[in-house]
Amino acid sequence: MQPTVISLCCGAGGLDLGFERAGFEMIWGIDIDKDSCLSHNKNFLNEVVNGDVFHVDIDLIPKSDLIIASLPATTFSLSGGYSYKSIFADKGILQYKDRIFEIVQNNKPIAFLIEGHKTFLKEHMFNDYLARLNSINYQISYEILNTKDYGIAQNKERLIIVGIKKQLNVSFEFPLKHPENVTVKDVIKNLDHIDYENRKKIYFKTLERI
Repeated sequence: MQPTVISLCCGAGGLDLGFERAGFEMIWGIDIDKDSCLSHNKNFLNEVVNGDVFHVDIDLIPKSDLIIASLPATTFSLSGGYSYKSIFADKGILQYKDRIFEIVQNNKPIAFLIEGHKTFLKEHMFNDYLARLNSINYQISYEILNTKDYGIAQNKERLIIVGIKKQLNVSFEFPLKHPENVTVKDVIKNLDHIDYENRKKIYFKTLERI
């Protein structure tokens, strides 16, 4: 029987895809962005709720073996004018961490994974947050990982927090880094056709703004 997963702030399903490929069954997800949910529904079979994680009834969230959550990082967006800014304007990023804590505490999964911006590691309340997770009976591991070290043609650092129920007496070990980095050229070298007529255009003014 496949272990089950629910995904909080799931977006278009980046984390979900990884866990699905690792043999987990995605059973439920939620995200406030409509377009992300539409993309998610095109690629996954599980139910995705287009809604606010703060307004969903915690008791109605399906029980699962694992909870995964990707925290919004709009505070650190470099582009400015990012569409999520208006959506999250009335909520601090710290409130999302607290909400995920509440859901984990209520759902009591075997394990959870929280992905967030690396800057959170330097914030004074980080150790307090880990202590809270530990207080509800989870063994906590955390590390800053970079996607370029795991076969992805992208230089992107993220803080990963993993919690496993203490009674299992298991310490999570982060995967070993790949010996070589993959470049964008490596990824696209086998593309044999590019539709220049219909490809999306990126205007210079847009690039300058970003």
